[in-house]
This record gives sequence, C-alpha cells and structure tokens, in this order.
Amino acid sequence: MLERLLETALDGSGATALRAAEALGDLKAGPKALTRALADERPHARARAARALGQIRHEKAGAKLLALLGDGAPAVRAGAAEALGRLGDTSRARALTPLLNDSHADVRRAGVTALGDLGATDAAEAIVELLHDPVAAVRRAAATALAACGPDGREGELRRRLDDPDAGVRAAAAKALAGATEAESADALDDLLQRDRVEAVRVAAAATMTTLAGVDAPLIRLVDDRSKHVRLLAVRAVKRLQLDGATDALLVALREGPQREVRAEAARALGGIGAQEAVEGLTLALVDDDPELQGAAEEALRTILGKSADPGALRADGHIALERWEDAAALGKAALRPLIRALGDPRTHPRNTSARCGAARALGSIGRKEGTPALVSALKDYSPRVRAAACEALGRLGDHAAQGGLVGAASDVSTEVRAAAITALGILGDSGAVEAVLAAVGDPETPVRRAALLAVTRLGSVAIEVARKGLESPSADERVLAVQGLGALPDAEARDALHDGLTDHSGLVRQAARQALVEGGWRPVGLRARRTDPGFARWTRYSEWATTDAPGEEADQVALLIEALDDDEGPRRRAAAETLGECGDPRAEAPLRACLKHPDIDLAAVAGVALVRLGVAPDEGPEWAAAH
Repeated sequence: MLERLLETALDGSGATALRAAEALGDLKAGPKALTRALADERPHARARAARALGQIRHEKAGAKLLALLGDGAPAVRAGAAEALGRLGDTSRARALTPLLNDSHADVRRAGVTALGDLGATDAAEAIVELLHDPVAAVRRAAATALAACGPDGREGELRRRLDDPDAGVRAAAAKALAGATEAESADALDDLLQRDRVEAVRVAAAATMTTLAGVDAPLIRLVDDRSKHVRLLAVRAVKRLQLDGATDALLVALREGPQREVRAEAARALGGIGAQEAVEGLTLALVDDDPELQGAAEEALRTILGKSADPGALRADGHIALERWEDAAALGKAALRPLIRALGDPRTHPRNTSARCGAARALGSIGRKEGTPALVSALKDYSPRVRAAACEALGRLGDHAAQGGLVGAASDVSTEVRAAAITALGILGDSGAVEAVLAAVGDPETPVRRAALLAVTRLGSVAIEVARKGLESPSADERVLAVQGLGALPDAEARDALHDGLTDHSGLVRQAARQALVEGGWRPVGLRARRTDPGFARWTRYSEWATTDAPGEEADQVALLIEALDDDEGPRRRAAAETLGECGDPRAEAPLRACLKHPDIDLAAVAGVALVRLGVAPDEGPEWAAAH
C-alpha cells in the first residue's frame, strides 16, 4: 500500500495526488517515504514530495526542504518554498527572501506566498517590490502576503495596486488594506467600489471598508449596493457598529431588498440598533412568506420593544397593514386589539375607509364578542361603507347585545346600511327587532325590502305579519320572497297566508306559493262550485282541513281528505277526491273506489278520474262511466 500511495502522490493527477499525500501522512512510514523522495532524480517527483511534506506538516523535513531552495529545477524550488511556508517556522523566513528575486515567476510567487504564510514582517519591504512584478500572479501573491504582514507604512503602494489591470491583484490589494488608518485609503476603497465592475474586487473592498474607522456614510450607502454580497457585508457592519444613521437605508433594504438573506440581515441590524422607527417595517416583515425573515423580524421586535412585544398582535398588525383580512382573522384572539384599533382609525383617507371595512369584517369572522362594542361604535362611522360592514359583522357575531345599535342602523340614511342592519337583525332573530323589520318591508328601496322579507324566517310567529305585508308589494320578486319566507315557517297561519299567493296575478308568485305549500307537506285544495266548472271557485285554506293545535305536529293531508269524502257538503267531498288523485298516495285507492258507488254521481265521476291519476283502472260501472 505504501508504494502505491507514494507512486500516486508523486505521479498522480492533482486531486488524487493530494488524497494520496494525506493518506501517507496517516501511515507511520509515510513521511519518511516522502522525505526520501526529495532526492528523486525526477524534478516533478521532488516538487511533489516537497509539497506533500508541507501538506502533512512534517516538521522533520525542514532542513532538507531548505536545501531544496537551491535546487536547479524551478518547480522544486517553488514546491519547497510552499512547504516551508506551511510548516510555519518563522526562523526560515530569511532563507526564503532570496527567492523574491528568482528569475522564474512561479518561484517568486511561491516565495512571497511562503513569507506571507509566515507573517514575515521583516521581509515586507522586499515584498512591496513584488507589487510591481510583471507577472500578475506574483503581484497577487505579494498583495496577499502584505495582508498578513499588515498595511503599516505600505498603504500608498497598496492603494496604487487598486488600479492594477488584473482583478485578482485589485482584490488582494483591497484586502491588504484592512485596518488601514490613512483617510486616503478609505477614499480609494470607496472609489474602487463605485467604479469597479468585478464582483470579487468590490466584495473585497467592501469587506475591508467594514474594518476602517470614519466610513459611516460609505457603509450606509453600501446597504443599497447592487451586489448582494456587498450589501450583506455592509448590513452586518452597520449592525456591529450600531450606526444610528443607517436606519432609513436598512428599512429600504428590509422592504425592497431583492434577496431574502439581505432582508433578514437588515431586520437583525435594525434590532441591533434598537431603532424604534423600524417597528412598522419589522411588523410587515413578520408576515412575509420567508420564514428566515419572519424569525429575524420577530427577534428584532423583541429587542426593540422588550416585554411589551406580542408576536401574535404584531403579526396581525402586519396583515392589517397589507389588508390581508382573512390572514388577520385567522390569528383569532391575538388579532382582536389590532383590528379594533384599525376599526377606530379616525383618518378620512379612502384607504383608511377600506381598511376599517376590512377590520370590521375580520372581527365578524373571528366571532368573539369582545369585538361587539367596537363594531357598535362603528355604526356611527362617517362612511356608509364602514357602517354597512359593521352591521354585517355584528350579524355574523350573533351577539344580542348589538340589537339596539342595529335597530338604530335600520333607519340609516344609507340604503346599503339599512339593508345590512335588517339582515343582521334577522340573523339575531330577537323579537325586539320586529318593529324595525316590519317598517323595512315598506321601505322605498328594493334592497331594504328584500332584506326584510328574507329576515322573516328568524322572527318567529310575528314574521307572518311581515310576510303578509310583503305580499302586498308591487314587486313580483318581493312577493316571491314573502312567499318563500312564509314557506319556511311551520305555523298553520303561515300556510293559510300562503294561499293568498295562489291567486296572485303573477305566475311566478303563484308557482312559488304552490311549491312552498307542497314542500311543506300540503297540496293546495281547490273548490269548484260545480263539477264541470273549468276553474276553482276558490282555494281552501289549510285551517279549513287541519284543526290540530298541537305544536310541531304535522297534519296528515291524505288522512284528512279521506275523512272528508264522507262530508255532508258535495263540493267539499269532490275537492277532497280530486286532490287525493293528485297526492299519489296508495292509501287513497280503496276510499276512492268506494266513492264510485256513491249516490252523488258527481263525486263518483271525480273519484273515477282520481283513480286514473293514481294509475288505477276503476271498475266501469254505469254510475261513474255515465257521469264521466
């Protein structure tokens, strides 16, 4: 295994050779094998062995590596220099310095890199000379090495490299200026940020700017930089330095930053600064779609507001600000106070009017009675839209404590408000609302009358009076609504009232009345003066047949009609037989067959037709057939 690993480390491809070198470092005999390879006759093998020894930090090879600095092969000298830099023994820096004048660029690069790794400040002046090297890689390495040595006394040379044609050199020079104290350095970096188009250079310059003093204004400007990485560096620096003047820029980044990382960092920075004026912006961030931003905003608000921070209420404020009423209502109890506050906003801007409407409806959706007082107060809002929304919400809440306010709203000057108030009163179903609903049936505006007619089903027995009044409306649509309201009531009086609709001049109303009676279990019974009359003399009422007063007890129409076949009055008997034929109930067959032999030949004829309608063939007797 040792031989294979050594062969790979010396002759393998880059990544494979590196892994082999690491594996050799884990073997007891591995470092010795690599040390022996320093004497390999092949230059590339010696260079690889040198770098591998530096990679595994084999300090015992230091002396032999020093000897290789004079090797005739440039690759070997470069490899030895890199290894010595990694070993970290600063006493060897003097031996590395001559390499800075080597005729081969890669050796110069390796030598200056090693001096930078060793932090060889004594060699700084020699390193500065390499900032003018004709090879960009050497200049980059020199600038990087100076970053390790510090910029003291060398800021001017580094500033000049900010104009280097190679982007890597400019970036390295910018990094090397970290901690610079001369004002010109800050200005040069600021200028570089404004004119350079290479991302790596600008990021390096921004990172260095965060280490300098007296650069508040440039840092704040960088919060809005076009580069995400520059913005992140600036925002973090602002947070660390707690620059109060950065609040506006951070708020812009929080609201408009195109990257979520920047927005989250801006939220954290605002919390770190403790900016009270940032509460509104952070509140909106609480309801952002990005979980990271939500968490950062909540943390910042807790820092700014302390114990008074209520995340649920703050989220509600965020939803309210964005007019996300369903989301606010979904927060339940936590949203009550923010919604009540929004509902009571006295400003008259149209946007505030819309917000108050939304707040009212959201309070209704939450369904907690704590919102009732605020909604009742909103019934006096200057905007009819808000008053109508408050009525709607109170209806949804179902709090009977709101009845007084709704009764007052039922006489509002606005048609929309009156209709909404009547609808809400109908939902509450309190008997105290009857007078208001009765008055609304006669309202001059159609929406209000319709609302009153739709409300009748919740007002108990008094609703019949409302519906009867509705049947007198000049509008067929409203009379249909009145009929439907009567149909929803189980009272015998309501069914009697429905019969008035059977004679309405509108076919729609007549059809609705008949349908309501049938759906309520009662088929209309018409009375003919003579059997051969083409139409009914009148419609009989429910109470003419059903005499039970038991509450909730449904009359059995078929049983009542069968009983009426023996009535003393002929027209009543015939009406009962005719309707039994329409009912389709098999219980009627036997009684109707018996009527075929009744001495009242008209009754026999009607009974025969009724049996045919039931799908039964009656016996062809002379009595019924002759009459038929």
